Amino acid sequence: MLGSIISILSVILTVVSVIIAYKTYQLAQDVQKNFTGHDADIKTFTRTFEYLGKNRGDFMDDVLNSFYRINDPVPAQSLPDYMQSLHLGHHLIHKDQWVDCKKSDGSFYLLKDIPVRHNGKYQGPKDDGNAIYPDGATFSFNVKKYTAKHLQNNPAWAMDRFIPADQDHPAPVLEALEGEYFYFYDTCESLAFEVAHYLSETINQDGGQKKNRRKSNKEKDREEEKRQKIYDGLPGRAEVCQELFSCKKRFPAIGVCAVTILQNVCVKEGGSTEHKSFFLLHKRTGQIAESIGMNGVIPSGSYQSIGVAAKNLGDTWAPLSQTTYREFLEEILGYPEYQDMRAAKLLEHTEIEKHIPRVYFLGAGYEPVSTKTEVLAAMMIDMQNEGEAAWLEENLTARSKQKNTDKAAQIQKYYAETQKQDVFLEKSIELCRNEEGDVRLIELTGDNLEHYEKAAASVPAMKEILRIVNSSEANRAFFGVKTNEGH
Repeated sequence: MLGSIISILSVILTVVSVIIAYKTYQLAQDVQKNFTGHDADIKTFTRTFEYLGKNRGDFMDDVLNSFYRINDPVPAQSLPDYMQSLHLGHHLIHKDQWVDCKKSDGSFYLLKDIPVRHNGKYQGPKDDGNAIYPDGATFSFNVKKYTAKHLQNNPAWAMDRFIPADQDHPAPVLEALEGEYFYFYDTCESLAFEVAHYLSETINQDGGQKKNRRKSNKEKDREEEKRQKIYDGLPGRAEVCQELFSCKKRFPAIGVCAVTILQNVCVKEGGSTEHKSFFLLHKRTGQIAESIGMNGVIPSGSYQSIGVAAKNLGDTWAPLSQTTYREFLEEILGYPEYQDMRAAKLLEHTEIEKHIPRVYFLGAGYEPVSTKTEVLAAMMIDMQNEGEAAWLEENLTARSKQKNTDKAAQIQKYYAETQKQDVFLEKSIELCRNEEGDVRLIELTGDNLEHYEKAAASVPAMKEILRIVNSSEANRAFFGVKTNEGH
């Protein structure tokens, strides 16, 4: 009897052991499955982010064209806005009188004279609610967690309304909403990631890593058709584009994008001396938050109301020009990145506003991929103007010595011996700069402007600036562009 009981207990224990072992195995499989799935999501995210950095230029124009298809038919309440946005050959989305803004005498407005008015705090969505990120949450959260990008959630301002100059407004006005940089990153820059995700994971199943091979015309046509359907059917983009000219769906933060034009630079070639004008071309590296690997103009950066707190509706925030000056000091002279009052003190200390007064407003519009606001400007420095040239050369010399005394001495020695001002400027800027890409001097000719406007690797704001500068005989004369005829 006792033996039977022991046998039965043994069987029961065996069965229980088997059940426990099975449950343990099942749990382990579930954990492994969950871990593997999450790990795969992380790899997809980082692969897509890398794809966006390397391929953004490949789909900018297509995304711009898709804006018009998405809004066909246009919602009745938005029809007046969209009828004003049909500007073929332009590189930003904008309404009439938003770009190439001039006074009645044909001259451009100074950037400092374009007011940014307080129109309240941003009340729209703070993120895109997209489910394509590995940890849910927001795009910025996942970028900070899974990539090497350094993001800071600083105060930010989004253009809520653009008011062209008229009898009541002597200059164009930007009405702005107050918010945070992450609002922009999670409702606008996330749209660029959405495009890259579908392109890299749907068209290029291996994340764009396929070996190069020749494709048939039929394959190319099928891929292009598939690509266009993807642009038009992306849920985040389609929703935003229905309300593009308002801040109801996203926070289109203001970026100020300026081209630096160096006029009358002394160039010595083969024993002859000429004076030529150049613009600064910026090759953007992976250390920045947006438009990685693209060509841009410099200085460019997010608008900050430096030292000015607008409290009441209608009050004016700090001038847009201060952002351009601050970015010039950081990106060209290599000063540390300061915020608010420290930045205000830096502007005061360097006296840049006094010595470089010509910063012109060229217009504003929405960048097609992220739909952020781009304010366009041109900073002009005459190297034959004693005050402007002396300020720039003195600051380049002082800052380059702080960066590397020996290299600065070599540049100074070479400049003293050759008087090649173009070489001095390029080498000094290279030595002074912070690690955010390379800067080159490009001669300001009509052909060069057209070349970089059409280049796929140029960011839309740069394309639009170069288009405006080169768009008419009057504009070319104003900015000193050399044409084929030599004028």
